[in-house]
Amino acid sequence: MWKFAYYVLVLSFLASPLRANAQMVDAILIRGNKIVEEEAIRSKISSKLSHKYSQKKVRQDVKRLFATGWFYDIEVEKKYSTHSKKKSRAQNKRHKKTVTLIYKVKEKPLVEQIIYKGNKSLSKKELDEIFIFSPNEFLNRKKIQLSLKNIQDEYETKGYYLANISYSIEKGKSLQKSKLVVHIKENKKVKIKRVRFIGNNSISSGEIQSFMSTKEVGLLSFISSSGSYSKKALDQDLNNIRFIYMDRGYWKVFVGEPKLFVSADKTEISIHIPIQEGDQYKAGTLNFSGDLIFDKQYLAEDLETEEGEIFSYGALQRDIKNLQIKYGDKGYAFVNVIPKFFNLPSDDGKTIHLMFEIQKGKKTRIGKIHIVGNSYTRDKVIRREIRIYEGALYNETNKNISIQNIKKLGFFDDVKMVPKTIKKRDDLIDMEVAIRERENTGTLEVGAGYDGYYGFSVTGKIHKFNLFGMGYSAGLDLSLNQNRQFINLNFSDPYFLDSKWYFRMDFYLNRWSEIISERFFYNCKAYDKHKIKHQNLKDSQGAESGEGAQGALLAQSRKVLADLQQTCFNSFPRL
Repeated sequence: MWKFAYYVLVLSFLASPLRANAQMVDAILIRGNKIVEEEAIRSKISSKLSHKYSQKKVRQDVKRLFATGWFYDIEVEKKYSTHSKKKSRAQNKRHKKTVTLIYKVKEKPLVEQIIYKGNKSLSKKELDEIFIFSPNEFLNRKKIQLSLKNIQDEYETKGYYLANISYSIEKGKSLQKSKLVVHIKENKKVKIKRVRFIGNNSISSGEIQSFMSTKEVGLLSFISSSGSYSKKALDQDLNNIRFIYMDRGYWKVFVGEPKLFVSADKTEISIHIPIQEGDQYKAGTLNFSGDLIFDKQYLAEDLETEEGEIFSYGALQRDIKNLQIKYGDKGYAFVNVIPKFFNLPSDDGKTIHLMFEIQKGKKTRIGKIHIVGNSYTRDKVIRREIRIYEGALYNETNKNISIQNIKKLGFFDDVKMVPKTIKKRDDLIDMEVAIRERENTGTLEVGAGYDGYYGFSVTGKIHKFNLFGMGYSAGLDLSLNQNRQFINLNFSDPYFLDSKWYFRMDFYLNRWSEIISERFFYNCKAYDKHKIKHQNLKDSQGAESGEGAQGALLAQSRKVLADLQQTCFNSFPRL
């Protein structure tokens, strides 16, 4: 018992200096901030008043403040509480237990404006879209460098391979604010003098070149963008070359890194692309395994890959898609078709046998159909083209038909239909129809001309599709000259009153001058099914100008117009 009391006494004695030396935080002060509010800084500091001072916490606070990106430099000063000289040494020693923490910060400048200088090929709007650093942010050099890289890449896609992009920081309206100036020196477009392929024996250079967007400069390059270098386009072309060879059975083709040779004046470039073709392979036996809900003969019916023929990569991809459609039409939205290749010991080493392993997943029904991306077009304009329905079994063919129907409207640049899983439901999926609307869904044409008979003439056409986002179409055509005034105003609704009826309405004004005929107005239009060929009125006798010639021409024109009227009225169905 006395030993236990002894250990307790020793431990208490050893712990007392630790408690005596424990320092409490008496105050936390912030110095140097002019833009960032003090409360925002304090929210990042974990040290609290009347709590023990911790150097580890202070280090963590400094890291947390640096992570905000607000400051260049942060210094933390630790001060003991001030004491009167008259106080005893014991009292001063006791007061030294309290400390004041002073956070001294140096703020980064706030970038209030981004200015582009030297840009001609890219507009400010285009540059803003790829510049990830925004105004009213604290200076962040890492973000700025990434933004400059984006600009460099964008210029390369336009053929400005030698564009030079840099930046500078200029003073703003106040000392704490600055302007970011992006300096762009576009230089001349680099033209491709020559594209050379090294190692292509089975496919000619001209045929490979026909599949590439990277072209040599030609006589008409000033009209198109051909002949301009783009690293992004070249990278895609390398993939195209690999596909061409694999599509023709060269499964182990190797397309090396292109070598670029720039001319002394840095205006022309030659590209050398190394190719190792390898052997050409043929297809061996075809088989199926896994979840087989059809007999193998039916699965093999529409396959393009045939035994003994060249093993084509493109045909293989189409075969996989074909099998997915067959299972998808039975409700298996997430069927997975895995091609497995193998060789047999008796083969010559140039034959690939193929096994399609099918994982059908679970049969699913359609939950909800969501449409996203349509800010202008009404939902119903899209929904009425969809051939899959909520509550019905998933059907791959109907999904593809729906996509094609929406694309045929001509209102969208891109259409995708993606199945979305639902939590805790493996038998139900939602369909997301993601579209990207076309910026311009209208046409405008204006023309003018002169000839000896009609004189000066003006023509114009304006047509608007997807009017008001409702799928309507409206147009105005006009042709005006000294002898004739023609105006056509039309409107159509492909789903009249949300029915399956197509409605079209046309208003015509066709007026000839009195020299040619009496003033005449008629409307002859029947759903664009009946066309009337206009006859050119000519004086076949070549009579000289005068009242006799005009009278004969007038009589002839009246007869022609009468025939046109009769043809028009006869074209309508009898009741």
